[in-house]
Amino acid sequence: MNLSVSKIKPSPLNQSVYGTITDGEVADLMESIRELGVLTPLTLNQDYECISGHRRFYCCKKLAKEDKRFEQVPAVIKEISAEDTILFLIESNRQRDKTSRQKVNEAKHLLEYYGNRRGARTDLTSDYLITSGKVRDRVAEYLGTSHNSISRLLYIDEHYPEIVDQIPQHISLNQAYLQVKKI
Repeated sequence: MNLSVSKIKPSPLNQSVYGTITDGEVADLMESIRELGVLTPLTLNQDYECISGHRRFYCCKKLAKEDKRFEQVPAVIKEISAEDTILFLIESNRQRDKTSRQKVNEAKHLLEYYGNRRGARTDLTSDYLITSGKVRDRVAEYLGTSHNSISRLLYIDEHYPEIVDQIPQHISLNQAYLQVKKI
C-alpha cells in the first residue's frame, strides 16, 4: 500500500537509539531514492509510526517538497505492541553500521526489554541488569558481540559518557575502559 508521507510519524524510539538523522548521512540514499524510488517499503505500526525505514522516510519527506512523486511511499502496517516496538526497531537495523553510542543505546533498550520480559522489577537500577548474566548474555548475543564488550561499553557510558563517541575512531574499547577505570 502507498501512504502519504504526511500521515506517517517517526518513532520517538528511533531517535533515542540512533540519534537525529542529518542530510549528510543520507545524501547517497536521497540520490538513490530520487533516481530509483523507494525499493523497500517502510514498516509502520498501527498508529502509522515508522518502525523500519526512518532514513527512507526522512528522504521522502525532503524530496516531496520538490517532487510530488515522493508524497506517497510504499508501506506495510504491522500489529506491534508498544512493548515489542523496540525489538522490531533494533532488529530492522541489525545490518546497519553503528557507532558505539548507537550500540550502547541498543544495549540499554534491550536490557530493559529482556529484563522486564523475564519478570525483573522495573524499579531496579541498570546495574542489576548489567550484572544479571543471563540478560546481559542474551543482549550481547542479539547484538552480535561479547557480553564483555557490552559490559565495558555500558560501564564507560555510565562513568564517562563523552568517551563513548570516540570509540573506536580515536580510542579502542579496551583503552577507553582502562582509562575510565582509573578515574
